[in-house]
Amino acid sequence: MIFLIAEGLSDSQGNWVITLDDNIPNEVLNLKISTTSPEDQIEVFSDQIVTIMPNKIVDKAENSSSDENIVLLTQDDKASQILSNDPSFLQDETIVNIRSIDYNEENLVLGGNAEANKEVNTYIDNKYVGTAISDKLGKWTLNIDDNIVPGEYEIRADMVDDERFVIARTSTKFTRLFDDVDGNFGINTITIEPGDNLWNISRTKYGTGMQYTVIYLANSNQIVDPDLIFPGQVLMVPGS
Repeated sequence: MIFLIAEGLSDSQGNWVITLDDNIPNEVLNLKISTTSPEDQIEVFSDQIVTIMPNKIVDKAENSSSDENIVLLTQDDKASQILSNDPSFLQDETIVNIRSIDYNEENLVLGGNAEANKEVNTYIDNKYVGTAISDKLGKWTLNIDDNIVPGEYEIRADMVDDERFVIARTSTKFTRLFDDVDGNFGINTITIEPGDNLWNISRTKYGTGMQYTVIYLANSNQIVDPDLIFPGQVLMVPGS
């Protein structure tokens, strides 16, 4: 459901700024902007979505919590970007890493960090799928046009030097969700144990904590606050 939360006007250069006077609620928010053509009064929405994820997400592995909200920018055919300062459980000090995995029915988009201006070769289950070049800030992204069929994969990224020797490597598990014969996500369930949270469950089931909203939305009838899940709850986990 879409709600209007604020309005503003762009200046002569097309720039705009909107300040929210009310406190932002501590819940998952997906923000989009729209503009209306003065000629035909057609409302056009942005293809970018900014997701504000609630704070107080606890990392069971580190047994610590973060008070910082996570702000994530997603856009079709581009790797997701974390706009906020990374909480402790997202920080990665390795030379090369995979930070985001986005997909739809037609393609897969990988994103990560490396040293600046380096080649990053990527592999899915040890099969080469493409090379990205990190920018001056060390960010790299790769759009893979092949359709990745549902299933479990290992994604690897190798950073190479000028002579194509591997100087750093990282890998991660990834689960591509599947559709059943009725076109719906396959459903499994999980029983919540003490210390569990949606972020860690998503990271275990899907290979990335960013998809915890999939579990939250599938169980919105029994989860009021995604920060609050309780031992003994039985949650649906789509496509796990």
